Amino acid sequence: MPFKVTNKAGVSDSHLLSKGVRGDKTLPPQKLKKERIMNQKTLRKLHRQLAPIIFLPFFITAITGIIFRLGKSWFGMSADAANILMVIHQGEYLGDQLKPIYVLLNGLGLIAMLVTGIIMSGLFRKRPQNSN
Repeated sequence: MPFKVTNKAGVSDSHLLSKGVRGDKTLPPQKLKKERIMNQKTLRKLHRQLAPIIFLPFFITAITGIIFRLGKSWFGMSADAANILMVIHQGEYLGDQLKPIYVLLNGLGLIAMLVTGIIMSGLFRKRPQNSN
C-alpha cells in the first residue's frame, strides 16, 4: 500500500495538488502549470537516462525472438540453433540466480519506458473544451 501524506483536514497532498492547492494556500494557475511542466521535464530526463541502459537488453530480446520465430517457421531452423537463440533470448546465459532478475528488470524497464513515453506524448492530456 503506497504511503499517503495528508494535511490537517485529512485530505491527501496528491488530491490537493490536483486541485491547485498546497498546504493552506491555493496556487495560481500559472504556478500550477509551471509545476506540470517541471514534471514533464523530470519525465523526459528519466526517459532519456533510462533509454540507453535499457536499449541493449530490449534489442537482444527482440532480435533473438524474431530470428527464432522466423527461423523455425520459415527456414526450418535446427533444434540446436533454436536452443542457442532461446538461451540468449531468455537470459539463461546469466545463470539461475540472475535470470529472474534480468527478466524482471527487462519487464520493469519496458513498463517504465512505455509509461514515460505515453505521458510525454500527451495522449491522455485533457484538452480544453470549446464552448460554442
